[in-house]
Amino acid sequence: MADVKPFACCRPRPDLAAEVAALPYDVFNRHEAGAEVDRHPLSFLRIDKTAALFPDSVSEYDAQVYARAAELFGDDKAEGVYVAEEDPCYFLYRLTKDGHAQVGVVACIAVDDYSSGVLKRHENTRHFKLEDRIRHIEVLSAQTGPVLVTYRAQAKIDAAVSRSVANTTPLYDFVSPDGVSHTVWRVDDPQVTEDIRAGFEALDALYIADGHHRAAAACTIGSQKPG
Repeated sequence: MADVKPFACCRPRPDLAAEVAALPYDVFNRHEAGAEVDRHPLSFLRIDKTAALFPDSVSEYDAQVYARAAELFGDDKAEGVYVAEEDPCYFLYRLTKDGHAQVGVVACIAVDDYSSGVLKRHENTRHFKLEDRIRHIEVLSAQTGPVLVTYRAQAKIDAAVSRSVANTTPLYDFVSPDGVSHTVWRVDDPQVTEDIRAGFEALDALYIADGHHRAAAACTIGSQKPG
């Protein structure tokens, strides 16, 4: 039984979403990330790979790098780059390119599902990468790195997602420089919300496809600071 819940997130302001959106921090080296931030000054890479803003003489694991990330995140929130949801909700996120589309549910997974084995892993974590993500979460007081999770087809979830996509106006709809269309919906319908929750509850297992270090870091923080 998977415990997958709606959550109250902090998300980009709709008119700035295309400038904030960024690929994961670990697909860039330091100099590539710096060039990306030069092109897109609001890119989330400023916060997710802040070492790109420092000279090479400063270690990417230096305390001042994490402090700067927290400072930038706080400044952006204060300046209205991000908006905070007041109520917990699911989001639906569709990626489209060359006629192929994939839709995912953006949600929170219980830490207990990770420790109990409901959330399945297939690779080991490296200590230095895990410690980096733990420190990032601690300093920012935010889990900023999503984990890509798959699950066996579930008709109740599929129907709820299709219904919500068909009847809801997107929050975000833009094309990134790599030609991928990004469309995001907030799930506001209580029945759709319940159907998604119940659909996941009917599943015996979830599977991490990408983000083992991010998942392990979140689990570590969750066990240290329950609730």
